[in-house]
Amino acid sequence: MRLKKTLIATLFMIILMCSGISVVFASPNISAILTNWFHTKNEDAIEEIDNAVDKELQKQSARLKASLKPVIDASQKEINTYTKQQKEQKIKELQDYADQLIKHAKEADNSIDKERYENDLNQIVKAAISQLDKVQPKKAQDKTEEQVPSPES
Repeated sequence: MRLKKTLIATLFMIILMCSGISVVFASPNISAILTNWFHTKNEDAIEEIDNAVDKELQKQSARLKASLKPVIDASQKEINTYTKQQKEQKIKELQDYADQLIKHAKEADNSIDKERYENDLNQIVKAAISQLDKVQPKKAQDKTEEQVPSPES
């Protein structure tokens, strides 16, 4: 029995040693398997998070657009109304100013313009006579002064 016990003990030791060796050989494989598994799960989690964020972003964008549409429409209507009012007001101001100018032109005292016009004409006539006087001989000039009435009269 002793031999049996020794044989069983030896066999048990061999089994333990063989199983220990397989665990030692399996260690690097388990490390690689675990690394690959964590890497895969990490990529899956990142992809899932990205999809969830994209989906929520689309929902919130649609919600934001829907809630801002009435505000934008009201603002656009207000801007259009204001623009129309300002345009009408400026056109009215221009028309009033043009009417004022027309009225002023019709009511203006033309006597001042006539007086200035006559003064200008007298100056032109005097300048023309002096130019002609420079061209005529002296005797002809004396005769001309007697015949041509002076612009002052």
